[in-house]
Amino acid sequence: MTIAQSPELTSNIMCGFFCGWKRKAGIVTLVMACLLAAEWIRTQFLQQEVTFTLHDRRHKILTFHGGFLWLCEDGLAGHAPKIWTLSFLSFIIPLTIMSAWLLLSKTRQAPRLPTA
Repeated sequence: MTIAQSPELTSNIMCGFFCGWKRKAGIVTLVMACLLAAEWIRTQFLQQEVTFTLHDRRHKILTFHGGFLWLCEDGLAGHAPKIWTLSFLSFIIPLTIMSAWLLLSKTRQAPRLPTA
């Protein structure tokens, strides 16, 4: 009998690998890194703009050539807008490193209590 023919053997192998919070968190961070990488590639070809108002401030988020720009303007005249520019790689690389550490690190064994 092969592994593919035995569902309980397959589930035992997968349960053994995904036991513990580190492996599950590693999968979540890897999925987040993959989604941001897809967005990074998409912004090489398309630009997108989102505008919203929050507490009398107008916020505008623009995606462009591998990054995004966040522009915040006060409702008051004469104030210069605040501008933040970030690259998608500044999020993708740390998330990938964190997911690799979470997925590849050894899980610690529970401490054994002395028996009397």
